[in-house]
Amino acid sequence: MIESWLQEAYRSFADALLQGRLPGSVILAARPGVRGGALAARCAKLFLCHSPRGAEPCGECRSCRMFEENSHPDFAAILSSNRESALAGADFVRDVEALLNNADNGDRRLAVRIENLRRLSTFLTESAAAGHGKAAVIANAHLMPPGAANAVLKTFEEPPGGTLIIMLAPSFASLLPTVVSRAFKIRIPEATPAQAQEYLNSQGLSDPVQNAVALCLCGNAPVKAAQLAQEGAVPLTQECVSYLAAALCNQAPVDKAVEFLLARKGKDPVISLTLRELILREFLNELLQYKAHTPQDKLPLLGGLDLKLLCQVPAQRLFEAQRTLRFVCDQQPLIPARAPHALLRTWLDSLRIAAAPGRFEVHSS
Repeated sequence: MIESWLQEAYRSFADALLQGRLPGSVILAARPGVRGGALAARCAKLFLCHSPRGAEPCGECRSCRMFEENSHPDFAAILSSNRESALAGADFVRDVEALLNNADNGDRRLAVRIENLRRLSTFLTESAAAGHGKAAVIANAHLMPPGAANAVLKTFEEPPGGTLIIMLAPSFASLLPTVVSRAFKIRIPEATPAQAQEYLNSQGLSDPVQNAVALCLCGNAPVKAAQLAQEGAVPLTQECVSYLAAALCNQAPVDKAVEFLLARKGKDPVISLTLRELILREFLNELLQYKAHTPQDKLPLLGGLDLKLLCQVPAQRLFEAQRTLRFVCDQQPLIPARAPHALLRTWLDSLRIAAAPGRFEVHSS
């Protein structure tokens, strides 16, 4: 069974397929970390199944067995990288989920290559080896360069009969309008707090406070939250927030917060660039929410802080800091080695409150 927050989207696909109103292409719109790859695999498996049992693939026919064995000749996955893969089942889901997360982390090396899209067009026009149609998934379809997408636009608009193209993208607006107009569109809803907690509990993560921190860092995406928690990101985040709050309240030098954010263990950063951006972005978001009278117990990052001084940071400065954060966290290999330190220190300095120093406390949870 697929995760609970995916079931509504899966039913939409299955109903359209069983009622004969599914066009040749489908767009699944969802943020990374919600297992969109698993949903795409399930949809493809149902489409190729010889004897579906209602809205579920039978799991016993030749097509289902080949899909589960990663050997289905009528299934292909176009991955946003330098390669084309014909993967299925668990391996396909693993690779697609990794690619979705890497694209979300700003990996500019990822792209859907035109040569792979041309191979996809050829693949779809060939006869089905198993005699029951062909299916393909394009991961990170929003990373198709316009020229590449236009080169195979006819395939997207009018796929050959008995074929299905499933595109994974963060939103419908991130794709060409000509591609979106002909596709069946499914938006994967966010997991509810109860669904997210249930998933994290199933992964052996039972601390509600730590789970709340992990979820807030990734926009309530349960799979990504589990990954962050399992990598030890939560205690790092909580310590980092303490340094940030102390610096902005003039209770500690800004350089201490900067040094913690940029600390390295050997050659590797203690806090990855991605986690650093997530922490800083959520820190600003929660401070703005608090200034808009959101109860402190609803703010996972700021829940254990004394906010009397911190909330004096003007909202205008917070909004400006949000706009400039991408420059602070951008990766540019040619900038001088001291530039990240100077950029981050200047960015934090711009947020420091002008009020006289007061007492700053971190309450134990």
